[in-house]
Amino acid sequence: AGRLRLLRELEELKAAAAAAQARVAVAYAASMVAAAQDSAQRDPDAGRLDSARRRQRQVAARVATELGKARRLSPHAGRHFLRTSRALVDQMPHTLSAMSDGKLSEFRAGIVVRETSCLSAQDRTEVDRHICGDAEKVSLLGNHALEAAVKTAAYKIDPEVVTARAAYAVSQRTVTVRPAPDAMVWLTALLPVAQGVAAYAAL
Repeated sequence: AGRLRLLRELEELKAAAAAAQARVAVAYAASMVAAAQDSAQRDPDAGRLDSARRRQRQVAARVATELGKARRLSPHAGRHFLRTSRALVDQMPHTLSAMSDGKLSEFRAGIVVRETSCLSAQDRTEVDRHICGDAEKVSLLGNHALEAAVKTAAYKIDPEVVTARAAYAVSQRTVTVRPAPDAMVWLTALLPVAQGVAAYAAL
C-alpha cells in the first residue's frame, strides 16, 4: 500500500512539474521575443518588413531549439511543446490548474489541447472550463472517455469548425515507412476509418 501511494504521489509530482515547465517555457519565449524587439529598436533597418519577419523566424527557431535541448528533445518537439504550453497558459487555465494539482498528467492535458486546437481562443477556454473545471471529476476519466468528452463539448460549441477539421483531416491521409531494428520497417498509414479498416482486413 505504501509503494502504491508513493507511485501516485510521484505521478502527481510529474504532472505538477509539467505544468511548471509549461509556464517557464512561455515566459522564456516571451523574454526572447522582447529581447529581439529591443535589439530591433537599435537596428536602423528594423522598420523594414522583410527584416522584421526574418527576425521573427529566427527567434522562433532559436526558442524551439533551446526548449528542445532543455527537455532533451528535437527542435520540432520543442515547437510542439511551446504551442501546447501557450495553449495551456494563455487559454486553458483549468487544465493547467488540474496539472498543477496533480490531477491531470501531461499526456492527458495534451489530449484536451489537441482536441480543442480547431476552436477559437474564447471557445477553447469555454471547453476548458466545462471539462476541467472540476479537477476531481476529470481525474476519474480514462483517456478515451476524456477525448470523447472534449470532442463532444467542442462540437456543441462550434459544430461547423469541428466538421471542417474532420474534412481537413481526410486531406492529410498518408502512408509512411521508417526503419526498425533487425532489418525490419514500420509501415504506417493514416487513413479515414473505412479505408483503414479495409486495408487492415486486406492485409
